[in-house]
Amino acid sequence: MIEADSKTPFFEAKAILDQYVGQGFPGAALGIYSKKHGDFITTAGFTAYPNHDVPVAPVTEGTIFDLASLTKPLATGAITLNLLKNKLLNLDDTLGILWPRFKSSPWAEVTVAHLLAHSSGMKDHYEFADMLPKAFTPSDAGSLETQESVAEIIATSPPLAAPGSLEVYSDLGFIILGMLIQRLTGKSLAELFDELVAGPLGLASTLFTPNALKPHVIFAATELCPLRKKVLSGEVHDSNCYLLGGIAGHAGLFSTITETLAMAKAVTFGTGPFKDIQTFMTKQAGPPNASRVLAFDTASLAGSSAGDLVPPQTIGHLGFTGTSMWVNQQHQTAIVLLTNRVHPTRDNILIKKIRPLIHDAIWRELEL
Repeated sequence: MIEADSKTPFFEAKAILDQYVGQGFPGAALGIYSKKHGDFITTAGFTAYPNHDVPVAPVTEGTIFDLASLTKPLATGAITLNLLKNKLLNLDDTLGILWPRFKSSPWAEVTVAHLLAHSSGMKDHYEFADMLPKAFTPSDAGSLETQESVAEIIATSPPLAAPGSLEVYSDLGFIILGMLIQRLTGKSLAELFDELVAGPLGLASTLFTPNALKPHVIFAATELCPLRKKVLSGEVHDSNCYLLGGIAGHAGLFSTITETLAMAKAVTFGTGPFKDIQTFMTKQAGPPNASRVLAFDTASLAGSSAGDLVPPQTIGHLGFTGTSMWVNQQHQTAIVLLTNRVHPTRDNILIKKIRPLIHDAIWRELEL
């Protein structure tokens, strides 16, 4: 364990971040809110490794990261809370009632709550590019035909289990939830996010499809994509989200450390778009041993990425690109770690070691 410097907030956590930059990821940003120190942000490393045909610059508070599955709670979850508040949606509404295509499908009795809790019985993932009726080309990305084909593939897929009886983390469930929200509102998830989340929180650098920001901002690069045949920078990493035009319920959101921490604080305090967050905390939609509340994960008792010292009732989420967010409402604490650990390849899994080390250093200092 690195010896802490009592005069410097989160000295140990920062030292761990600095130690592993260049090994587990080229660059990272760590944001913490606590009653003890207020906002704390530190950055390390670079946006990419050299010689990958993407811009290389030091990571700063303004560097934009691909949040990957943090999209689920911070975008799709937040939008769903608004629709629930305004009675446009109910947690017990079923796909069979809300979407005619699903009325005669195996998913007719799946509820909105099941989708949010990953207990719908849907599989975790499909590579839709290999399953579309015709060969995918870049011009098909986001087209109505592609979206309808993806929905049809899911609608006709076999269930793993009856709704509510099995917890399986499922991108498919959030893809369908995102499509359902767009059908009900007549707006894209990107439009709804701007209106319901980014606007109220004053976020200027948190968005879907951020390519328009180039060359004025620097992105943290991600992976060499076989489908697109290039290292990605400012383009969504998730291949299924790419097929859907970069806007989907399970992935696609980009943000900076400063603005992701702002969203995490809104979850912590139940403010802004997360004013009704207790709705997600109290609804049970999975089996008795479920590890998730609606739209969020909970920190497991042992081996959690949030560390062994994580306080009870901490909720959060991970993102495949190397992102994470954990918040504890009781202790008014929020921790966001953004990395691009998939650059240039997803094969580097050192993040599994690094995450708990950093979080335990933080919990230790806060004495929670």
